[in-house]
Amino acid sequence: MLGADGKPAMFVEVHTDQPARQTFGQIRGWHYLDQLIRKIPVGVVLGMAARGNVPPRPPEAGTAKRIARDLRGRLLASPVPPAVIDTHGYRFTVVRDRFGPLRSASGLCAQFASPSGIAGPVDARRLAAAVDAKVRKYADVIDTHDVPFVVAVGAHPFTGLELTNVDNLLAGEQVMTFQFNPGDWHIGSCQVDLAHPFRWTMPARLSGLLWMSNKFPFSIGGVRLNAEARRAVPQALMDLRVSEPLGEPQGCW
Repeated sequence: MLGADGKPAMFVEVHTDQPARQTFGQIRGWHYLDQLIRKIPVGVVLGMAARGNVPPRPPEAGTAKRIARDLRGRLLASPVPPAVIDTHGYRFTVVRDRFGPLRSASGLCAQFASPSGIAGPVDARRLAAAVDAKVRKYADVIDTHDVPFVVAVGAHPFTGLELTNVDNLLAGEQVMTFQFNPGDWHIGSCQVDLAHPFRWTMPARLSGLLWMSNKFPFSIGGVRLNAEARRAVPQALMDLRVSEPLGEPQGCW
């Protein structure tokens, strides 16, 4: 960013926290199977039973078609749907309550409460490490021009990461957060050290963070300034008011 005199007034870098690369393929795989199951003309809800302590992987396209064909045959073979259906290495259950099988939200067609593909712990440490890396990368440029350095950060929706997770990391608060959907029976795990909780300290060359919303119109959702920064951000940024409602944690503008 340039000042009124045309000279650098502040450097702003951008980083978006992304989910693991395989996440997108898993979501597509489960969605494909879900679409095939929706074509089965039996109004029940199907879930997937746990098999071991490992996250389920979606079947390949050909296997998904065979699974859907087997499910269709088993569900249509009797007026009373079976409680469990094993097929091609997967175990499906007909979801029930005390009155019997749940009715599908799709009416006369089956509904699949599929694994989400995104279940697991939500951790801001990956984002913090990426910010630290950017500070190291641009250290010479920052020192040469002697201007504030700010990183605009955000997170892909599939990561589940929110500004509160970053705040917890900055405060050294040991908060465990998991994201999952009703169809997820495996949500992963995380290790914590209650005696020595991890706390992220912003590098001295980093003047602050801008948190960018991942929802349109992608506005600034919060500003976190580094009280120990070598260079303070411009007053206009310190006076910034966010356009989305936030809480009032100490040290936030």
